[in-house]
Amino acid sequence: MRGRAQYSWETLNEAANFCLTHKTNLEDGLKWADLSIQNEERFENLSTKADLLQAMNRTDEAKKVRDHAMEVASPIQLYSYARGLQAQKRSDEAMAIFKTVAAKAPETVLGHLASARLKSAAGDFDGALAEAKAAEAAATIDAQKQNIRILIGRLQSKQDINK
Repeated sequence: MRGRAQYSWETLNEAANFCLTHKTNLEDGLKWADLSIQNEERFENLSTKADLLQAMNRTDEAKKVRDHAMEVASPIQLYSYARGLQAQKRSDEAMAIFKTVAAKAPETVLGHLASARLKSAAGDFDGALAEAKAAEAAATIDAQKQNIRILIGRLQSKQDINK
């Protein structure tokens, strides 16, 4: 008797995401997401499951799964997720997650960047600039420092405009 093939959590999550992205076979997608979570529970597959539940108008279940995903997420996962929400023009949700990042990892690059984004959104460009500079000082990777310098330049421009 041959055993069932084992798939990685990533492969199963990709299958679930395919269903979600194409808005097809959402029940099957939910099964793939559940299998992925059984394989290895992660922020990524929990988020996929929450999105599938939301797409199926199972809002209460989606919220419960989303909340759990936020609990297990690392600061980088949360920060990346919040940036994605900003790209989708879901600023209020993004700001709530940036608050979580700032609280979870206050003295890290991501904590400072999250604080900078929060302060910038509130119109506190001096505070945002100070946080961005603290993020640059905490960064250890050159590419990260370069990206932060771009943010610093943008904040300085906003600061100049508002003087």
